[in-house]
Amino acid sequence: MNENTSSFAYLLDSIDLWHARLEHVSLFYLKKINSLGLISSLNSLFMNKCEIYVEAKITKKTCASVKREIELLSLIHTDLEYLKQTMTRDGKKYYVTFIDDFS
Repeated sequence: MNENTSSFAYLLDSIDLWHARLEHVSLFYLKKINSLGLISSLNSLFMNKCEIYVEAKITKKTCASVKREIELLSLIHTDLEYLKQTMTRDGKKYYVTFIDDFS
């Protein structure tokens, strides 16, 4: 087996790579997914510090004046995200999400 094949196999089992592939989920969920056999067996259950994960955990105070909607599609929340280190298959670096406030 040559060096390239060995390092490629390591990348497939890297907990940091799975963390990034699954939208930066927590270590708890990675362990749970691994125990269910949904991803390949991880070679380590120690995750390096992830800058994106830390940024996502920063919380804001909720706005008390905002009231939840009571009808479907009355209010849509949208977010445009920049993929810092990952590009899509078509070479895109952004994605957009739409979330209905009611549902």
